[in-house]
Amino acid sequence: MPGTWFLPADFTFTTEGPLRLGMVISHWSQPTAVLAEMGSGNSSAAALPAVKTIVERNRAFNRSKSRSDNVGLTEAGKSHTTDYSETDHENRSFVDPLMPDTVSAIANLPAVQKQINSVIFGKRAVYVVTGLRM
Repeated sequence: MPGTWFLPADFTFTTEGPLRLGMVISHWSQPTAVLAEMGSGNSSAAALPAVKTIVERNRAFNRSKSRSDNVGLTEAGKSHTTDYSETDHENRSFVDPLMPDTVSAIANLPAVQKQINSVIFGKRAVYVVTGLRM
C-alpha cells in the first residue's frame, strides 16, 4: 500500500520516540503497536537503506470547516478557519526503497508471521514505517 499516510494521535512523536523508521506495525491506526523494530537487537536480520533528512522551514498549516444550511430558497453559510503557527518540519525517509530480500526478511520474523497469518482466510497486512514527518 504505497503512499499510506496517517496522523499520529498527538504531536509528541520525536526521532527517538515510540514510532521510528524501520518499525513494523500491525495497523496504521495503532502506530505504537510494534511487531518488530528493524536495525536493533535481534530483529536486525535485514539491512535497511540509509536515511535522508529534509527540513522544511517555516511550514504553516490551517484547517477550515464550512457549513451551509439550506432554508427554502435562501442559503446561509458559515465558515471557520483555524491557523496554526509556523514551525520547522523534519522529514525523514529512506534514501532507497526496501529491496525484496529486506521485505522477505521482515515478513519471515516470527511476530510478523503471526500477525500476517492471524486471520482465517487470506493474509493480514502489516506496515513498515518508511517515512516520518516531525
